Amino acid sequence: MLNKSKLILGIALLSGLALMTRSAQAAGPGDVFVAPISGAFEVPANASTALGTAVLTVVNVDDFQLVVNFTSVFSANVTAAHIHLAPPGVNGGVVVNLATAAFVGARTITGTTNPSISGTYTGQAAFITALGTGTHYINFHNAPFPGGEARGNFAAAPEPGTVALGVLGLGALAIARRRRGQ
Repeated sequence: MLNKSKLILGIALLSGLALMTRSAQAAGPGDVFVAPISGAFEVPANASTALGTAVLTVVNVDDFQLVVNFTSVFSANVTAAHIHLAPPGVNGGVVVNLATAAFVGARTITGTTNPSISGTYTGQAAFITALGTGTHYINFHNAPFPGGEARGNFAAAPEPGTVALGVLGLGALAIARRRRGQ
């Protein structure tokens, strides 16, 4: 007969495995990716006070919605904004030019210290296919910081089912630990 402690440990391990495998999957419709944006994430890091958040939602195999808002402004007018391909801590090449790519919605990117984006980028199949790798970042450039004043790496937002499974796993670990202590 299976020991209850081993069963609980097994549930915890499977839950952890489910959480770890999410980031390795290909992006699909409904997947959400979030990037906190700051000068601290630039390579090299800088003392910019610009802070914001980007939320990217995959609409279908070709299109993605992007909402970007800042809570504090840039040191100078933004001159360019892109999504780049590279892991955290590494600079990479541009894969989507946010100011010129096909877009439906409202975007004010260049010529302002407080850029905003809210809409859908279309015709981005190659980018969406690679998005699930976790190696993309959003970057805002200006004259004082031509390499980028503020940047944020996209990370997959956990699905509600994955979060529930993670909570179940943590609960199982807590029960197993408590039983060992008795």
